[in-house]
Amino acid sequence: MSLGPLAEVSSHDIDTIRWITASEFREVYAIAGNYRCPDAKANFPDYYDNVMLLASLDNGMQGFVGGAVSVRYGYDARVEVLGQRGIVFIGELSGGSFAVCNDQGAMARPIVKSWSNLFAEAYLREDAGFIECILQDKTPAATGYDGMMAVKVVEAGNRSIAEKRPVRLG
Repeated sequence: MSLGPLAEVSSHDIDTIRWITASEFREVYAIAGNYRCPDAKANFPDYYDNVMLLASLDNGMQGFVGGAVSVRYGYDARVEVLGQRGIVFIGELSGGSFAVCNDQGAMARPIVKSWSNLFAEAYLREDAGFIECILQDKTPAATGYDGMMAVKVVEAGNRSIAEKRPVRLG
């Protein structure tokens, strides 16, 4: 059973927000629509291919997740973290990049040459960390609890879409 694009595309963004903010989601409000797959509407009236989810977190921070499936323009994965003294951009459609902007201006912008190696180092570190956990009988950095929390946010987001209202978690 699929929980829709919010789960299939945006669950990693939910994980990222939890990790960056070190907080849990408190409330979400999501809207969605079917813009790229109109043929699915007859058999799957609840199907959506675009979603926007606004969130408040337990520590008072806020988050936003935007996701889409069936895009034809390329692989698009980006994060923006807006703080009191600047903003951090991670990712860019033209390739993987990282930039920091503050009152000093824009700083380092290394470019990844291909999407195929965009996450290569992260996958290697994830695999090495998993093997280390097995060999040393350690608990992984991401546990079943993290997966469960992402599913709870996805379920609340899908309920928000269906009921057209904010949904509190917990």
